[in-house]
Amino acid sequence: MKLFDKGRDHVMALFRIVFGFLFLCHGASRLFGLFGAKAAEFGSWPTWWASLLPVENGGEAAVLFCWGFLVIAFADRGLWSVAGAFRRAPAQLETAA
Repeated sequence: MKLFDKGRDHVMALFRIVFGFLFLCHGASRLFGLFGAKAAEFGSWPTWWASLLPVENGGEAAVLFCWGFLVIAFADRGLWSVAGAFRRAPAQLETAA
């Protein structure tokens, strides 16, 4: 699958960026009532802490975020990842002669 290997790093980077942005928007809307959503009352059960079946309570997004983060955790770090930015060749130690 050489066709897909060429763009793998870029696609994974875009996936991480878009996924992270959507997770930020989802959390901000649920917890703080941003983006036109009604905020959950602090500490109320189960809205604030957890829910039961995703189809019954509109938690499909939470399930998708869960599986998306699983993909990110097991996918190789790409060129645009934070870990990739800190990846450097080992420093050559210079010894004084």
